Amino acid sequence: ISCLSDGTYDGPVKSDPFDDSSYLLTANHSNGKLHGAISLKFFYDRPYGYNYNRNYVHETASFTGSFNHGEPNGKFVFTEDAPRRREKKRVEVNFNNGEPNTYKYTSESLKVSGGFSSKGEVNGRWTLTDELNNVNAYQFTNGILISGGEHNYTDAQTKAMATKYANGQISQEELFEQGYRLEQQE
Repeated sequence: ISCLSDGTYDGPVKSDPFDDSSYLLTANHSNGKLHGAISLKFFYDRPYGYNYNRNYVHETASFTGSFNHGEPNGKFVFTEDAPRRREKKRVEVNFNNGEPNTYKYTSESLKVSGGFSSKGEVNGRWTLTDELNNVNAYQFTNGILISGGEHNYTDAQTKAMATKYANGQISQEELFEQGYRLEQQE
């Protein structure tokens, strides 16, 4: 992420004169790159209901984080409070010099958490919890699903092969030769 000059931007911005919304941006930059804390807050009043002239609801969203010479570093948090949709969301991602290492999403209907490898691949235990507190757990190694989920097709042999592939102990060709195939999600 680049900036035009060194220094700090701190000030309110009116986004649209026909919409009751605005945002407040605070950011630091050095040598043309974000460096230090960044904070962005959105404020908006949205019409709802049948009479758009009288019914407004106040909604907010915010984003905070920190950069180290243009690389995300530390905790990034996004929150949204949208009472009209009866929804509150919070996303937290922790970065280490540009690479994500933990992720957490929370809303009233879903919770997701997990981690990443040093290369930014999904790694370790990831959990998804729905509004009824049903938990689905998934185990990843270097971006490869090893076990878990509602399609838990990973018997002991398949799990062992997936782990070998994830750790670089077996090639894709060797997997194919033994009758396995890779399913890639986009």
